[in-house]
Amino acid sequence: MIKIASTRDLGQLPRLNILIHGPSGAGKTYLAKTTGDLEHTLVLAAEPGLLTLRDVDIPVAEVNDLEQLGRAWAWLRSGEHSFRWVIVDSISEIAEKCLNEELDKPGRGGKKRHGLEAYGDMGQRMDRNIRRLRDLPLNIVMLAKQGLISDDQGRLARPLLPGNKLTQAVPYLFDEVLALRPFPGEPDEAGRPTVQRWLQTFNDGSFDAKDRSGVLDPFEPPNLAHLAEKILGTTKPMEAQAA
Repeated sequence: MIKIASTRDLGQLPRLNILIHGPSGAGKTYLAKTTGDLEHTLVLAAEPGLLTLRDVDIPVAEVNDLEQLGRAWAWLRSGEHSFRWVIVDSISEIAEKCLNEELDKPGRGGKKRHGLEAYGDMGQRMDRNIRRLRDLPLNIVMLAKQGLISDDQGRLARPLLPGNKLTQAVPYLFDEVLALRPFPGEPDEAGRPTVQRWLQTFNDGSFDAKDRSGVLDPFEPPNLAHLAEKILGTTKPMEAQAA
């Protein structure tokens, strides 16, 4: 017997799964401040650089390799915690460490490991770990470095991970892929330059982005509580606005 359901029901998102990519210094890590629920927000940190969060008290767990990431996933899956948000900072760093692990392994048949073999195994391991983190019953936000991919259509800024295959596959795993973009703002009272940041939600041929919810504007403020309110209909007040 086949169970029939309505697309209206299946289209209701019970939680967020978001991939956000941006250049160095754009403010990706800062987004952890904006869930509106810092007590129930966990940062899985794979790289240094949490200085931008020094003025708030957010729980952090280090994940220096896939083994630690796997332990974090198992614990989060157990439900023996009170977290509602998980920020992974960043999957690019985790993938690079995973690749280094694979390159250090001996090759099949006792021979020196071929680079293509290492990239292939890294890609499979990362795909599996990203999927199971994404599918946790929590709001999952994964941060990624941004890189330029050139082809005959031009240059596209997109999430950057080691290996072309993994880089191309990862955006398909998320409902929301957003590009964090800094823009020059009006000078302040002292005449100093300022920066405005926005999340681009659509692919314009220059930045890779998508919004499966269909409710986001082309550019949204870099605030996770705001996105949750628009996509999920939550009423949590915004605790912080990204500068």
